[in-house]
Formats: sequence, structure tokens, C-alpha cells
Amino acid sequence: MRSSVDDDDSSYSGTHSPVGSLLLQRKVPIKVDPKTYFANERTLLLWLHSALWLFGGATTIMKYADADPYAQAYGVALLPIALAFTSYALFQHATRVKMIRVKDPGPYEDLLGPVTLGIVLMTAIAAQFALKFYTVWHY
Repeated sequence: MRSSVDDDDSSYSGTHSPVGSLLLQRKVPIKVDPKTYFANERTLLLWLHSALWLFGGATTIMKYADADPYAQAYGVALLPIALAFTSYALFQHATRVKMIRVKDPGPYEDLLGPVTLGIVLMTAIAAQFALKFYTVWHY
């Protein structure tokens, strides 16, 4: 039985260990490759690139929607999604920079954020498609 004092990941073993607990605790300082900083910045730029496309698409849809309220609503709905992409990118970049500076061994991947953003974006696209299909079918 484990005591509550040693509650770090290094005390887990066997099949009941949490995700990422296979990392052994390091005794030697980690050498950070200079390319790591650039990889982190590239990832930030790719996320911001996606957010910029969403912002551009939303503003274009709102500009050329004319009198179609569904198209204008879709353009307005894409704006918070693009803002979420931007916020996520900045948060992850700041978190990873801090982890790199203190030479944290990781894990550096985020499994929940991209999946959540993808589901939200696909839901918005599917809702817009359903609304457009509904208006074409009934009018």
C-alpha cells in the first residue's frame, strides 16, 4: 500500500500507473537542444496560421452574407472558434516555453486540446451545413 507522502509519478509501477508514468526520474540535468525552441515556435505559428484562416473565413462570410441571417450567424459563430484556436496556441506555447526553461522532461504533448478544437470546429461546420440544407429543402 502506498502512502500519501510519495505521490509523485516515480512511485507508480505495474499496470495501474497513470499515463506518462513510464518516464524514469532523471538524476542528470537535461540538455535542451536549441532546435527545441524553434520547434515550439513553429508549432505556435502553425496554430496561429489556422486561426488566421478561420478569422479570414469568418469575416469574408459576414461581409458577403448580405441579407442571409444564417450565413451571418455562421460567420459570427466562427469568430469565437478562431479566438479559441488563438488562445490555445498562445497558452500551449507559454506552457512549453516554461517547461523547456526549467528543463522538464515532459510529456509535452496535449491530447485533449486539439481534439476539442477539432470537434468544436466540425460541429460548427455540420450545423451550418444542416441549416443550409434546411433552408434549401423548405424554401
